[in-house]
Amino acid sequence: METESLTKPRPTTTNFPRTTTLRNKLGYALGDVGNNFLFDMGQLYLTRSASSVTMTY
Repeated sequence: METESLTKPRPTTTNFPRTTTLRNKLGYALGDVGNNFLFDMGQLYLTRSASSVTMTY
């Protein structure tokens, strides 16, 4: 009985093509921009706080 369940064909996803919509692409792009911005701010903070060089603006 268990071998029958292993030999059953699996349903295919031909009715549901996996496409990436423009909305998804924009969402990923905005998330990537936000992630890069926060990562760069963290790197700037660590660089300025860990170095002995004083920058005056």
